[in-house]
Amino acid sequence: MLILLFLCLVSSFLSIVVGVQFAAALRRISWNPPGEGSIHEAKLSVILPARNEEEDIASAVQSVLNQVGVDIEVVVVNDHSSDRTGAIVDSLATTDTRLKIMHNPALPPGWLGKSNAMQQAAALASGDYLVFTDADVLHDPRSMATALAEMERSRLDFFSLFPRIHCLSVWENVLAPVFVGGMVQYATTGIEVGNSRDAVAAGAFMMVRSEAFRAVGGFESIRGEMFDDVSLARLLKASGYRLGFRAAPQLLQVRLFKGNRHAFWGMTKNILEVLGGRLWLAPFVMLLPVFVFWTPLVAGAVGVIQGNGLLVAVAVATYLVQYSLLWLGRSLFSFHPAKVLFFPLVAIVVASCLIRALYYQTFKGAVRWRGRTVQVRGLSPSQVAIMSESAIDES
Repeated sequence: MLILLFLCLVSSFLSIVVGVQFAAALRRISWNPPGEGSIHEAKLSVILPARNEEEDIASAVQSVLNQVGVDIEVVVVNDHSSDRTGAIVDSLATTDTRLKIMHNPALPPGWLGKSNAMQQAAALASGDYLVFTDADVLHDPRSMATALAEMERSRLDFFSLFPRIHCLSVWENVLAPVFVGGMVQYATTGIEVGNSRDAVAAGAFMMVRSEAFRAVGGFESIRGEMFDDVSLARLLKASGYRLGFRAAPQLLQVRLFKGNRHAFWGMTKNILEVLGGRLWLAPFVMLLPVFVFWTPLVAGAVGVIQGNGLLVAVAVATYLVQYSLLWLGRSLFSFHPAKVLFFPLVAIVVASCLIRALYYQTFKGAVRWRGRTVQVRGLSPSQVAIMSESAIDES
């Protein structure tokens, strides 16, 4: 009994430590941009790669076309979609001459589809700045002008914004805190320090000076990297360019995963990349959430069965501490208070996704995502090119 009480206290302590670290990191990247009323002379080329995005593409593109205070051209790349994405963007292009459409770009060996789409679109772009954004992101009308003003004010070469994540399904509510927490923790103070190797970015919004992008070869040298956003930021940082990263929930919003199944496979696809090749961390990543989140549940159940009021009280208090810490990230993800009550289930999901990812890497080599083969990690681009027959499809 004393052991369970002690473990609950340890669980609470670890939760509070993580919460304090998250709050400190969130404070570093928090941003209260001034209202931009000026008109910027620089031209922006906004690039949206899109594959099977018929649900969101129209609203996302329209939110980009609605930008004020900036001169923009918009290039949408319909990357071999099997749904109505191509037809939708073609229809939009008839109503606005600023919108250009590229259909079904050839995918060279060794390239991932999204990186290839962005690289080919960038070759057509004429703007002083390139803006890479996803085809399901909704932009505030002043997002581009505000970001551009910050780049010019801080003399940045690359500026990435983290959006507010909209959650609907149970698994989205369970996984969003993990995703947001992990992303924010990457945002160290070294990002904007020239002699530091730290770099981070969010693919939802990346603004980069065209000359800097072309100087490093764009996505050419990182064509097989799954995390194209972070990889591009690291490439630019290593080449001596200045980076910036801010949370911008007031300017951008996105539904990261489209339902429970999408959330599960999205985590499976990305989880080994988060480890960065340090597979020795896998047991720790699997077991820590189990200990932290399930200890109070087990202790509470034992307390109820044995009629130990103190143990039940400590277990409930531990759970409430953890639940309350979720509200620290409320500005970055819109969770449902009832659905997020199931947050301890994230321990099962993380462990399951990690085990599956390790299995696919060892025996299959890749997973299927949006109808394409995607390496899990540890394979060369040339190996990925021949993996489609042995890969597992999430659909």
